[in-house]
Amino acid sequence: MKLSARIAALLVGGLLLLPALASAKAADEDVEIVHSGEMMQWGYSPTSLTVTAGTSVTWNNDGTLAHSITSQDQLFDSRLMDSGKSWSYTFDTPGTFRYFCVPHPWMKGTIVVVRATPPIKAEEPAPRASESVGPSSPTSTPTAQPSPTATAAPTSSPSAGNPSSSGTSGLPPSP
Repeated sequence: MKLSARIAALLVGGLLLLPALASAKAADEDVEIVHSGEMMQWGYSPTSLTVTAGTSVTWNNDGTLAHSITSQDQLFDSRLMDSGKSWSYTFDTPGTFRYFCVPHPWMKGTIVVVRATPPIKAEEPAPRASESVGPSSPTSTPTAQPSPTATAAPTSSPSAGNPSSSGTSGLPPSP
């Protein structure tokens, strides 16, 4: 593979790895506890949140009353959280987690945790037909060569070095 093709492959591979590197450390998310207006409109904002595994979610109670973040399956419970306080939980396992506020059970929320994207392995592109892939090029396939035909070779004689010799009998010519 040519050097420029290798550099291009490395650059493309690096670009493909960027999303994987960004998801290596999941970003933290915030949920606000909303209790302005009528009591039945109190809730969590956002009501539903989708995060990748490893994300920490922080609930902020900016209201004037105590609230809780309690999962329906007893996985997590902030207990009563006073006004001005925050509470966090890190979601490591994919799944859907429903929660509510104990003193105000109509306040409900959902956290959906998806699997973190595994790093993408950059693969080297396959060589093109015109590129060399080893000691021989794919376009030059060895073919059977015809065997050489037998030809009579001159025989050497003791007088072969003698310019006056005829080379047929090996005896000097008669006078």
